[in-house]
Amino acid sequence: GGSQASLVPPPAMLVPPGSAPELWVTKWVDYSSKYGVGYILSDGSIGVYFNDSTKIILAPDGGQFDYITRRTQEKPEVRSTHTFDDHPEDLKKKVTLLRHFKNYMLTDVLEKKDGASVGESSLAAPQPKLQASSYVPGQAPYVKKWTRNKHAIMFQLSNKIVQVVFFDKTEAVLSSKAHAVTYVDKRGQVCTYPLSNVLDVPSPELAKRLRYTKDIL
Repeated sequence: GGSQASLVPPPAMLVPPGSAPELWVTKWVDYSSKYGVGYILSDGSIGVYFNDSTKIILAPDGGQFDYITRRTQEKPEVRSTHTFDDHPEDLKKKVTLLRHFKNYMLTDVLEKKDGASVGESSLAAPQPKLQASSYVPGQAPYVKKWTRNKHAIMFQLSNKIVQVVFFDKTEAVLSSKAHAVTYVDKRGQVCTYPLSNVLDVPSPELAKRLRYTKDIL
């Protein structure tokens, strides 16, 4: 009869198909057993979230980096811009680590080494030329917070993007600016859904993961 029609799920693509999130982590090295987590963002900038909760983010052209101090009850975070040739003495060790992380992640094959675990996003990294770099010194987005457990690793970017990479190869990137969630399912297919109706997304697989993400947040 005619009543069958109502069971068809609403179309997912209310956002232009193939619209990637504005920014995400494409590759990371979790070396938090010793130093912190290094990562590459989709615009080509490279950052480290250090174990002491300070952060560093390097411009895609490698010319300069921002260092962000840890926010405490007493002090707000302070952000300063430096270069490899010119930075305060007390940043030397962190700048050396940034260099090491950078060289390590830019090699084609990420090998696990002494206590470091590595990962890559299933979202294909854009061609550098296609994506205009959003890097503005003093304003470049960086990983503000990260966490991992046995199911997933989660990155929270300073521009309000949340990315959860599940170890079963699925992945969700939530952008509150675009009001959208980009989801990579187990088959590697990428879909973008509007965030407003994400709680009734047609995919139970995604719905489950979003509830989980909200719990971590």
